Amino acid sequence: MKKLFLFFALGAILTPSGLSALIATPMFLYEADPYVSLTGGVGRATDYARGRNREIQVGNHHGIALAFGYEYSRWRFELEGAYRRSNIDGHLHFGPPPTRRMPVLFEQSARGKVEDLALMFNGVYSFPTDRRWRPYAGAGVGFSYLRLSDFQRHRSFNRNETTTDGDLVLAFQMMLGIVYSLNPNFDLTVGYRYFATQDVEWSVHDFWEKNQREDLKFSGTNLHLLELGLKYRF
Repeated sequence: MKKLFLFFALGAILTPSGLSALIATPMFLYEADPYVSLTGGVGRATDYARGRNREIQVGNHHGIALAFGYEYSRWRFELEGAYRRSNIDGHLHFGPPPTRRMPVLFEQSARGKVEDLALMFNGVYSFPTDRRWRPYAGAGVGFSYLRLSDFQRHRSFNRNETTTDGDLVLAFQMMLGIVYSLNPNFDLTVGYRYFATQDVEWSVHDFWEKNQREDLKFSGTNLHLLELGLKYRF
């Protein structure tokens, strides 16, 4: 009898109307409100270093993040995709030239960019208040594809050689900020985000030999962002 009941229950769910309702509102989020948010941010990342051998120096990071999720009471859970980038503004090299035994330090201008494409799953908690604004805190985990694009050192022996390479690494983030309710459907958010990844491996042309490429492990992204966003509840 139980199997027969289960069979008819599954049949009802898997009808076109039942299936569409299940997709539109998952059972475990039946009382949650779906939302979409768009957030822009600007900040500063630490340089991508490899001990004392190499350091790729970057400028300000800026980017945008799009998230879709469900909000239930004080909690919200979301899937977020983000794109961020920064221009390279220098290169540091510490190593022995072919004609000398002692290492030499070179710091020079460079060009190119570092791009970050991240997919994150976030959980955010909003602290209760009796006003239209409320503080929030959250964290997320996911993956980041870090791409070093058109990296070229100026005034070096291999100034005509450029490097373009990418690496997929684990990532995590933490968020703090304030949500301000504009109306029942729209919220404005102002916040801070810390975003970090595992070490990244890029194939970079050697400083002295332009035809030689090395797979070098650099420190990952450590990014501090100030953000402004808009959230819409359906």
